[in-house]
Amino acid sequence: MNICEYLTADFHQLTVEGKIYRIELYVARDNVLLGEAPIFFVKIASKKTEWVEVAKIRFVFTNQKMPQQKLHKQWLPSIRWYYLNGQNKGRKYKSESESLILEVVDKYLFEYPDVDYRYHLSKEVQNNVASKLYEKVPSEIYLILDESHKVVKIGQSGCPRIRYNQINSDTASPIKMLATIQSDYAKMLDSMLKNHFKPKKYKNEWFKLSPLDIEMIVSRRLPPPICILMGEVKTKFTF
Repeated sequence: MNICEYLTADFHQLTVEGKIYRIELYVARDNVLLGEAPIFFVKIASKKTEWVEVAKIRFVFTNQKMPQQKLHKQWLPSIRWYYLNGQNKGRKYKSESESLILEVVDKYLFEYPDVDYRYHLSKEVQNNVASKLYEKVPSEIYLILDESHKVVKIGQSGCPRIRYNQINSDTASPIKMLATIQSDYAKMLDSMLKNHFKPKKYKNEWFKLSPLDIEMIVSRRLPPPICILMGEVKTKFTF
């Protein structure tokens, strides 16, 4: 692959955690007529040299098999590293690096939602009613913040208030309920949220979610089918 074979459509520069990133949105020449998903290139700036590392990111609407559930499709990232000349770096990045790169792309897509092609290419889900695709399990999803470790628990419960009290009793750190989400398909929604944020997993059901991640959840800005499975969202609580 040669980066020069791609046509740039847009670029933007961001600073995240003190590092400068340049995001370039490309469409492959051969794929323009096919209407395939565009590709993001994130160039990482360095004080010592010019743009050296390039992360190639594309989101793929791929099949996922959840435990004891039907096969379904979900948007998941595919990331590869390259040198500036387009030569494959040939190394596996650590989950922390993956998480930061995805944070940069998410921030860009949050600021420029019209560029987020995931909303336009998942017609298979949007053109089918959820009842034909997923098992109906009405319940609620909760997001609970561990204020000491700055991690968020994603879980499912018929009564989030009781679950909150249980976690509060079992956890030494102070906790805070950030949001609850009603869903007729809570079992699938719970699995999809955890799968979506897998690169940010801390342990068990706890994830290192950023304020932007929380905002994208509660404002229904996560890509389909996640957003179409969400019901009423509550963010204010008095326990």
